[in-house]
Amino acid sequence: MLAQLPVTLTGLDPRVVHTKPETPYVVAWGDPAIVLQCGVARPKDLKAGSGAQFILGGAGTGPYYDVQRDGDANVYTTVDRAAYVSITIPANYQGADKLPPLSTAIAKALPAVCSTDALTPNVNDLCTRRR
Repeated sequence: MLAQLPVTLTGLDPRVVHTKPETPYVVAWGDPAIVLQCGVARPKDLKAGSGAQFILGGAGTGPYYDVQRDGDANVYTTVDRAAYVSITIPANYQGADKLPPLSTAIAKALPAVCSTDALTPNVNDLCTRRR
């Protein structure tokens, strides 16, 4: 998936990310940083019986995100891909501008593995039923 990501994100240059332990699965752009991280924890709202609403981040192809506030940032975490991917967008930026190119990269690299549609005929195919 990392190969699909844009080098610059709508005018924001990439930046170095320091993590402990070091990992190639975190990338960032701009200052303050917009941070994309692969392999994060399952969103708390992603459970059977959840009434959470998941937002569509791409043009019909997803991914779908669980959105949570973290201080002055919104954290978008994929719910319908094999790996959970989070994108942290500080309030200084418009998510509507920054999220689409990242969503496109995720959708190209990671196909959907479950459905967010409550009308899915087989409830075991719902993302909230993922193990």
